[in-house]
Amino acid sequence: MSAIGAIGRSVQRVLTWTVASVRSRGFVTTFKIAVSNVEDAFFDRRFGTETGRVVNSDQLETSLANRGHAVRYKATKARAFQRLLRRLQFPEGSTFVDVGCGKGRVLLLAAQHNFRRVVGIEFSKTLCDQARRNIDIVRGRVRGLAPIDVIERDVTTYAPGADENVFFLYNPFDEVILGQFVENLRRSLAAHPRQIWLIYSVPLHAGVLEASGLFTRCEALSLNGNDVHIYSNAP
Repeated sequence: MSAIGAIGRSVQRVLTWTVASVRSRGFVTTFKIAVSNVEDAFFDRRFGTETGRVVNSDQLETSLANRGHAVRYKATKARAFQRLLRRLQFPEGSTFVDVGCGKGRVLLLAAQHNFRRVVGIEFSKTLCDQARRNIDIVRGRVRGLAPIDVIERDVTTYAPGADENVFFLYNPFDEVILGQFVENLRRSLAAHPRQIWLIYSVPLHAGVLEASGLFTRCEALSLNGNDVHIYSNAP
């Protein structure tokens, strides 16, 4: 009886979400989100990875100095992210950096595009270890992946390399850490002038970027129900 009750509650949640989403987003967008959600449910099953389970910030290691500034780990929607990369078409040979890479789903997706190198920055050892396991699994099944490096480091102490020019953030932390990361980018650009792009998904603290004087917002998109802002340091 309890199993039937659980199924009933799940169905009710889906129906409630569907009705609310159709009212606010319309049928077409709701349908696209639903298809994306189904695809995501099979992402890990397809590869044998574990990228989907949510990890709240209070579940991370207590030794992490900036844990209180972190946002929970939640995987980026694979379908929406792939569509985003196809649309943006960054210069061939670019280096992609996922800032707050979690379990590595975005790294795995980016490594299948035309990036020369893919880098993940993550301050949690637990998440880094899981990301590396996932990468090893997929590399054994998918040929042609770009090199992927997972770097265990607090982003406030990370100095972006001279070749790193495409940065992705899925709302990984609050405005305090974002501000420090922007200053790290500023120092990197002073030492190694280049054009960079910053993809900010769920841009809750976009004001930090826009007030920095470093970036211009090039584009604002809505993908799979999430707002995405694209910034660059050049017009």
